[in-house]
Amino acid sequence: MTKLVLSAMAITLVGSALPTAITVAADAPFPKKIFTQPGSPPEGFTIGKGTTAYQGALDGSIFKSDLRTGKGELLVDVVEPWTESTCRLLGMRVDPRTNYLFAAGCYWGNAFVYDADNGALIAEYQLDSSGSSVINDLAITNNAVYFTDFGQAFLYRLPLSSNGGLPAADAPTAIPLIGDFGLGVANGIVATPDGKT
Repeated sequence: MTKLVLSAMAITLVGSALPTAITVAADAPFPKKIFTQPGSPPEGFTIGKGTTAYQGALDGSIFKSDLRTGKGELLVDVVEPWTESTCRLLGMRVDPRTNYLFAAGCYWGNAFVYDADNGALIAEYQLDSSGSSVINDLAITNNAVYFTDFGQAFLYRLPLSSNGGLPAADAPTAIPLIGDFGLGVANGIVATPDGKT
């Protein structure tokens, strides 16, 4: 059985509203700022291959940037229609085995899987359809992706094959959290580097 480690808080990286191309020599230090998509409220953040980083936003967009140069590009466009009271995307992680970018779908009870190179949507999974969930964060282990629910005392398990392959659409299962969990307790989750816990 895979063990899980929960944290009480999720980390948010705040981006700038003005994207700018920054040219940095290969041996220079990393820039202090990485710019994101203007007008998109930043939320989730994760590191992919090498110095590639991904910045998600509440509007469903994902901005891909290079931490060495500071340069970036829009990887996934804004999900329309979007208003400031709507949350479309929260936590994100990249599985290095497949270079799949997994993203938590916030109020919609779902999760997305994107190609981390070109932003193509590979799969979408409905984790909960009660209307009470806030799919908030995730962790990738050797055999599954675990998603937290900020609105309910559940985790959701999406099984993966040993090489990171995706399951069928009906594969996610809900795992009730036992104990006195209040709203927002399942707000962050992390896997150990070996992917076993």
